[in-house]
Amino acid sequence: MISGQLDLWLDDQHIRLNEGDSFAFSSERLHRYANPTDQDTVVIWAISPPTY
Repeated sequence: MISGQLDLWLDDQHIRLNEGDSFAFSSERLHRYANPTDQDTVVIWAISPPTY
């Protein structure tokens, strides 16, 4: 996380991420995310290997 906040749900687990936080998870898990604020959220997100 470069700046802002990000809500991340992995299966039934909710995680609030803030500036300076990092995360990793298997894309096979159910996941979704949202910006919980009106401010911009900046994230560097890398997917390896590509799954798209």
